[in-house]
Amino acid sequence: MRAIGNRDITVQINSPGGDMFEGIAIYNLLRAHPARIMVEVLGIAASAASVIAMAGDDIRMGLGSFMMVHNAWGMVIGNRHDMREAAIVFEQFDAAIADIYEVRTGMKRSDIEQLMDAETFMAAAQAVEYGFADVVDDADTATHDAGFHAAAIQRLIDTIRS
Repeated sequence: MRAIGNRDITVQINSPGGDMFEGIAIYNLLRAHPARIMVEVLGIAASAASVIAMAGDDIRMGLGSFMMVHNAWGMVIGNRHDMREAAIVFEQFDAAIADIYEVRTGMKRSDIEQLMDAETFMAAAQAVEYGFADVVDDADTATHDAGFHAAAIQRLIDTIRS
């Protein structure tokens, strides 16, 4: 990244995700870089890859692409005390991920948590509607208008609740 200097960076993503901490580290490296960051979701940005995508100053999604958000996953071995303790730790992981989504999308925290709880797959146009992306490539109908954004979020929440 240092070798790039202040030149604009394009990050192309087609990933089902991976390690949460690696995703957060990549997100923070990109956010700290002085250049303008363009993210292009080519196929899918799921799980930790969706966290990386949030680093973009501009997030573009290709036609037919998806973004997926969910709570942190992991394995725990042990007794009931270990399970309870792990649940507390996983709540902290989920909160860290939600912080990143909240900053990027401007959504209410409770709405983000509902999306994560539901393991939500968003088509490109939906990701734009909810603020997870800025534009669908090759489509001039996408918008980042606040009223449109709020109505779209409410439709999604109504769908999750039903």
